[in-house]
Amino acid sequence: MNQTEKYPWEGEPDELRFEASGLPCLILCHANMMHLCGYVGVPDNHPLCMVEYTTSTPVLQKQLEQRLQKPLGEHPAMSVLLAAVLGADFVEPTPHCVFEVHGGITFSRPQRDDDRAKWWFGFDCSHHEDRTALCPEGTYRTIEYVKAQCESLAAQLAAVSGDTEGESK
Repeated sequence: MNQTEKYPWEGEPDELRFEASGLPCLILCHANMMHLCGYVGVPDNHPLCMVEYTTSTPVLQKQLEQRLQKPLGEHPAMSVLLAAVLGADFVEPTPHCVFEVHGGITFSRPQRDDDRAKWWFGFDCSHHEDRTALCPEGTYRTIEYVKAQCESLAAQLAAVSGDTEGESK
């Protein structure tokens, strides 16, 4: 086994900042576990600014209904999967349930020392079947993979902003 196979995170940056769909994105490497986390920021005029990832909001009702129309196997968030099986009343329109990103949204709050956005939504690559420093089995989620996930999340967040233009929060 070569060094790259043993420690696939070596040679990757610990931080990457970029923009996607007009929103700032950030990827950070967890200092101890060595997995990557992705974040997308929204400005203070975005309808989800200051909305916790587990908080239900009518702003996301349309996106939830669209997600529930997908085939059963395309519901990675457990709550959405259960809603598809048990009925839509089981799940509420929260960012965690609506947005499709690796492992689901696991973070929402302001980022300190960053003026690019008022509120950030994030996800991590430390789930079942993800490779980390403490879990050497599984798939390592590369910087390219996490960047693509951030780009997807940014597009989903930008679409929410577009869907609600002209509506009140």
